[in-house]
Amino acid sequence: MPSESLPGPRFVPRRGATPHFVLGHHAVADGDNTNIWLTGLPASTTPHDLLAGIQNIGRVYATTINPPGSGGSRCVAASISFFERKAAERFLDICKAGQFTVNGHRPMAVWNRNKIGETADTEASRVLRVAGIQPLVNQEYLHSYLSYYFDLQIDEVIDHGSVDIGGGKLVGRLEYRFGSYWKQAQTAKEILNRDFGGTKLLLADYSFDPCDELAPVEQ
Repeated sequence: MPSESLPGPRFVPRRGATPHFVLGHHAVADGDNTNIWLTGLPASTTPHDLLAGIQNIGRVYATTINPPGSGGSRCVAASISFFERKAAERFLDICKAGQFTVNGHRPMAVWNRNKIGETADTEASRVLRVAGIQPLVNQEYLHSYLSYYFDLQIDEVIDHGSVDIGGGKLVGRLEYRFGSYWKQAQTAKEILNRDFGGTKLLLADYSFDPCDELAPVEQ
């Protein structure tokens, strides 16, 4: 739990079932679907394993890794959707060419029957940059705080160090790479800015997704 000296969540929400089963939109036309179904992945596959090999493709909207079945299978299935159809097509082509691997495995890839359409928000991302006073912006505290609200699906957290703003105050900077934008980065941003934005002690905003097609231009 968070330290007693730091603010805790405003409430403990009802922890329901995973939302992944309601992701799809069955009214989405086949030609607008952005969701790919992968099979033959190692049973130990994590969000980081799944996303590490995706570069210069497009922003990832959501990922879901299905747990192994009760039959003792050594493989699992997963779905991955993108913000744009063209990114999903590019990823599917790479998979069919055998150029996408996860821990040495080349999964089979097809269009997912649980269809997800494009998302128009050009600023949204599965990656959040969080900056604020260091007692708040550290992995242990933020992980504990956000875990009260939803089950975290983390790809990677990168610590960009702290900046001394004078008076003995340090501003911490963390980059949270979630496994999904949907119900992950999206929810974390809303919670953090709702609970801390008014205090000016912390700010969370979307950042570049390393899976995206183009790298950001260095300033």
